[in-house]
Amino acid sequence: MRVRPWLAICGLAQFLLIASSLAGEFEDGLAASKGGDYAVALKFWRPLAEQGHVAAEYNLALMYARGQGVPQNDAEAVKWYRRAAGRSYAPAQLALAISYEEGRGVSQSFSKAMKWYRLAAQQGDVTAQVTLGLIYGAGRGVPQNHWQAAKWYGLAAEQGNATAQNNLGLLHARGHGVAQDDVQAYTWFSLAAAAGDAAAAKNRDTLSTGMTAKQVIDAQKRADEWRSAKALDKAVKCQNSNSADCD
Repeated sequence: MRVRPWLAICGLAQFLLIASSLAGEFEDGLAASKGGDYAVALKFWRPLAEQGHVAAEYNLALMYARGQGVPQNDAEAVKWYRRAAGRSYAPAQLALAISYEEGRGVSQSFSKAMKWYRLAAQQGDVTAQVTLGLIYGAGRGVPQNHWQAAKWYGLAAEQGNATAQNNLGLLHARGHGVAQDDVQAYTWFSLAAAAGDAAAAKNRDTLSTGMTAKQVIDAQKRADEWRSAKALDKAVKCQNSNSADCD
């Protein structure tokens, strides 16, 4: 059956109105939560979560995890984390991974924790990426694997995470999982130090005592080029964006 164009347009308009209404209700709940009025936030978020609004599912889970507006209940938190995580919502995937690792509200399972850490990390969640780097670097629950640690630290480091930058610098300095490279190690230490990581500043200064002046200059140049490239990327992304990160 042929669908009349005006019917399709009406259907699209109705969908957009509903989506706008749901977004407004979620934002109303967010404002109430930020103001400490969890009862009002719950009033907005629970119906949305029951309708499958993924951010509402996650925020409702947080309320149960923290006992905000509802009795504290880790099992109920996991229920809502799982629903949002199943729809590829990275914050919920990370929270579910932590729940499995710590056995909070669910039977402890490191293999399930790793599954959800990976899924969140693959979507760019920096905390999940750093956590995987730490797990593989220390061999915590898995065989130690410096290559895997470097992979996940590298992804987080490129997002500007200072912990990942410092730890990736250590791997380059030691030649663990990556080629030994003092210049690259100094570069990552320098970037992390500029972000306020005191350990990275110490590591950079210690490493520099065994480097030539040219190597230090090259490393500083790489750090400057990295910062410039990131600043340019941000400017391009923010050109047509209303993100708070662009203020």
